[in-house]
Amino acid sequence: MKDVPLTGGNECGAFDPSTMVDEACRYGRPHAERTMMVVGDSHAGQLIDPLLLVGEQAGWNVQAMVRNGCPFSAAPPESTDTVFNNCPHQNRVSLERILHRKLDLVVASGMTPSGYRRAL
Repeated sequence: MKDVPLTGGNECGAFDPSTMVDEACRYGRPHAERTMMVVGDSHAGQLIDPLLLVGEQAGWNVQAMVRNGCPFSAAPPESTDTVFNNCPHQNRVSLERILHRKLDLVVASGMTPSGYRRAL
């Protein structure tokens, strides 16, 4: 058993919609009939492996738009000394991509705002 999700340690843990194409960070069966998109911060990244395991058995592929430290939210996380400036733009572009694709399921996950405040 490994301790790092598929999105850990590569560009898929720092998804940047302005430089990465739609087919980036796709896992599972390339020609699966159904696709689920996992979007959010590192908490969403932790879901990739179990969702892929279940999805492959059910004929799904899994795609990730995960950026560590950037929850999929209308408001970026912040603390008393840090504002995550890249999150609002990234989330707008990610949302546009999600809405223009024919996805079967979108899974969003992220650390809570209070968790971000305590972590920083």
